[in-house]
Amino acid sequence: MTDPTRKIHQHLKLKHGIWRSFGPKALYQFFKGLYQGHFQTSLNGHLMQQSGLVLLNPSHEIKWIHRSEHLGDIWS
Repeated sequence: MTDPTRKIHQHLKLKHGIWRSFGPKALYQFFKGLYQGHFQTSLNGHLMQQSGLVLLNPSHEIKWIHRSEHLGDIWS
């Protein structure tokens, strides 16, 4: 899901900031991705906003949440 207004991001307290997007861990993940053949073809939205993953139960209650700390911090 995307949210151009970032209201959902704010409600879920997802992290954002220049250090999270361009700090050492983020740059490491960026170059690791390039080495593995992944290329960024466009930039859209709020570049400092980090992603997250939320699991809800059938009643739409949050059961688990992962808040990305930096670029490339994707739960798997």
